[in-house]
Amino acid sequence: FPDPQLTARYRGQLAERAPGKRWLALHLSSRVATGRWPAEKFVRLIELLSALPQLGFALFWSPGDADNPTHPGDDEKAMEILRGGSRHCVVALRTARLEELIAGLAACDAFVGGDGGAMHVAAALGLPIVALFENSDAKRRHWYPWSLPHCLLQPDTFAVEDIPVDAVYAAAVKLLV
Repeated sequence: FPDPQLTARYRGQLAERAPGKRWLALHLSSRVATGRWPAEKFVRLIELLSALPQLGFALFWSPGDADNPTHPGDDEKAMEILRGGSRHCVVALRTARLEELIAGLAACDAFVGGDGGAMHVAAALGLPIVALFENSDAKRRHWYPWSLPHCLLQPDTFAVEDIPVDAVYAAAVKLLV
């Protein structure tokens, strides 16, 4: 369960940036290279979804350097997305601990991200989910977010990077509108 004080802190941080917005959590990290969606695609998605004036974007990632051998992080990728989305309502929610990730996601209204721990936390919190999966029957049958609104996207290839931005945009609009 999310820590109520941490969740209130994140909700306050988001409301301070843009009161009255609905917040789409964008989680950009994956330990598996084939599970990563590129920064430029996140930026393009933000640009497209910014046409929905009620929507803001909460950016989540695994903190740290990409070359950390024990736990690679995505600080550089997050900064690239923040720079690219700077004209839009994008808020960085750096979460160093699992409790912070849970509370930060609980402050959001929906989730877009890859098949990983953050997606499963979002599912446990009941958030509508656009899940970016590698093309695998086993994953599609067993590891998808069930019992809540979701759209599972898989490319014809095995790499998440091959999922087109337009497909993620259409799935997000369908869940949000």
